[in-house]
Amino acid sequence: MTHIAAFGSDDLAEAIVQTIDQPLLILRADLKIEEANSAFCDLFKVSMEDVRGCFLYEVGNGQWNVPQLRQLLEQVLPQRSTVRGYRIEQDFPHIGKRVMILNAKRIPGVGGRPDLILLVVSDHTEVEQARLELEGHLEFETKLIDSVREALLVLDWDLRVVRANQPFYDTFHVSASDTKGRLVYEIGNGQWNVPRLRELLEVVLPDDNRFDDVYIEHDFEVIGRRVMVLNGRRLDHLDLIVLAIRDVTDQRQMEERQRTLMGELHHRISNLLNSVSGKRSAVPLLPLSF
Repeated sequence: MTHIAAFGSDDLAEAIVQTIDQPLLILRADLKIEEANSAFCDLFKVSMEDVRGCFLYEVGNGQWNVPQLRQLLEQVLPQRSTVRGYRIEQDFPHIGKRVMILNAKRIPGVGGRPDLILLVVSDHTEVEQARLELEGHLEFETKLIDSVREALLVLDWDLRVVRANQPFYDTFHVSASDTKGRLVYEIGNGQWNVPRLRELLEVVLPDDNRFDDVYIEHDFEVIGRRVMVLNGRRLDHLDLIVLAIRDVTDQRQMEERQRTLMGELHHRISNLLNSVSGKRSAVPLLPLSF
């Protein structure tokens, strides 16, 4: 094919163009399409007859008349021989919005043949959607974790801290820099190296994938003795562990005080009743007269 002879053998050039799985166009300097491969036609729902010999901006009833593309071909590429990673977006009537990464190269003419432009189009729409979805999930996860009022740790399967929320830092008086990336047992100079916690994370959780409302008491160097209720979940599809920690020390102390007060009250009432009962037994019974 003489229109791509600048690449070498006609048959070889044609074979290379048509077997590339990325959409590809070969343009003349005036931006008329010399050749397109089937990947381009398949992706953008156009026929080879409607593309070959047509000006690029007229393809698909003007769908390729994109300002960003014009800037690339008319301003950027003339200043360079090669452009890589040029991102454009366009809404196509038949295939919807597409995000495309373009690589372009100017090919000098050989033997009196005209200069050509090689334009490779990579469709990054699904990659972009996946990235946006991932960013959305990460944002949701971050805001969800930060909105929980209980202390929360997210661990990887090696039991290293991936994330912790502010209530964890506030409750246990540790900083983010001393927490993230560290083995959970090393947090706070080893204060979290608790035998019962090790059993939960290393024995119970791998077998059951969860544990609920487990009470642990532990003496911390800075904040003293704390009573905690732990709930854990293993997220197999994410290779993560979520550990929720509720500090019930104040509640437990209040319950102890209430029990003490109730005990004292019960003791006083018992003494009072015993006293009243004793006084009754000491009063002599008078005979009844009729």
